[in-house]
Amino acid sequence: MNQNRTEKNLNIYYLMLILVFTSVPSRILFGQKAAEQAALSLPNAVRMATQNNPGLLSEKESLAEIEAQIGIAKSDFYPSLSFSSDYRRFSGVSNSYSTGFTARQYLFRGGKSRALVEKAKLNYQVSEHQYQNRLQNLVLRVTEAYYRLLQRRRLVRVAEQTVERAVFHLKQANARFESGLASRSDILKAKVERSNANLNLIRATNDELAAKGFLNNLLGIEANTPLSIVDDLGKEVEKTELYFDSLSQSAIQNRPEVKQMASRIQWQKSNIKLARSDYFPNLSANGSYDWSGASTSSLDRGWFVGLSLDFPLFNGFSTKSNVAQERAALRAAERNQEATEQQVVLDVWNAYLAVQEAKERIDNTEIFLENARENQNIAEGEYREGIGSMIEVIDAQTAYVTAEESYIEALADCKIALADLRRATGTIEVGDYE
Repeated sequence: MNQNRTEKNLNIYYLMLILVFTSVPSRILFGQKAAEQAALSLPNAVRMATQNNPGLLSEKESLAEIEAQIGIAKSDFYPSLSFSSDYRRFSGVSNSYSTGFTARQYLFRGGKSRALVEKAKLNYQVSEHQYQNRLQNLVLRVTEAYYRLLQRRRLVRVAEQTVERAVFHLKQANARFESGLASRSDILKAKVERSNANLNLIRATNDELAAKGFLNNLLGIEANTPLSIVDDLGKEVEKTELYFDSLSQSAIQNRPEVKQMASRIQWQKSNIKLARSDYFPNLSANGSYDWSGASTSSLDRGWFVGLSLDFPLFNGFSTKSNVAQERAALRAAERNQEATEQQVVLDVWNAYLAVQEAKERIDNTEIFLENARENQNIAEGEYREGIGSMIEVIDAQTAYVTAEESYIEALADCKIALADLRRATGTIEVGDYE
């Protein structure tokens, strides 16, 4: 009776353990390291980079700093109020005390205050487009690093399989040599093949570690941090037909660089307004209320309210020169806008060609890979039957590895080319990855 009760309690205990282990998150039971093993998709990688990349975060803080300058520029629309207190002792052993408030309000500055606010807002727009440019570049770099890491990891698997094939070829050569069906030359050739395969595996592994470190750096984490990513390096590519004219128009409308130049032109126009404001007088209202006297016990109260007019009569033609300088800068900005648009169209053209080439390379390298695989099987079969040579087997294996590496590279290049085309047309958005 007691034994049955004990077994029943143990069963309940084990059932509770199972429920606990299946309901509690893995990072609580096994720590953060186990949770980090979850594969990271490209959208999550981009999101992590935008949240952690130090360069982008620095750009974002600079943008906030520039935004604060708008409030500084608006301060001229409000009155200024100050408090001052003064004590003086003169040589005749006399004292002077004064304390009070002073207020000032600009009434007219020739449009300078409004031009300063407009300039600050446009400067923020320029900086915001620059931030978007930096953001899209980061998305592209993360995408490229992501697929280069997938490419390197697939090449490691290819290298591992090559080592396995080389070991198999060496065993075949030894077996045929012991049976008197092959010379020792076959064994030496197979050993050389195995050594080369091991060296290639070492290089491929090191390249993978370097690619992982580069991606980790973009994600804002240490280079040696373990990283597992989702392998979506498939043949599937965008089936939508691409037309250069529509792509170039999209780039002119969406590229942050083009928007930045348009904002810079408006910003330069506000500089002209600001320079021209020096032709006009400054009118302000002033007032004060203070207490003054020879001692703190006998202070006299006083106040005044008045207007102040400051009219520039001659300043050595500096205002005229400043206006001419800003107008020349405006013409230069307009030429820069034209150059930027031409460069944007060129970027789209190059990216468009790269996508077309990458798609064609996938189809051709796939055929190359199938032929190389068939040739390898034939060479190994002929050697097994004694009608082929080890050098033919090694040549076929080398051709197959080259074809597989080319196919993997074509897949990665196509993914990267499509991302580069989206960057060239200005259609990369972080929201696409959320």
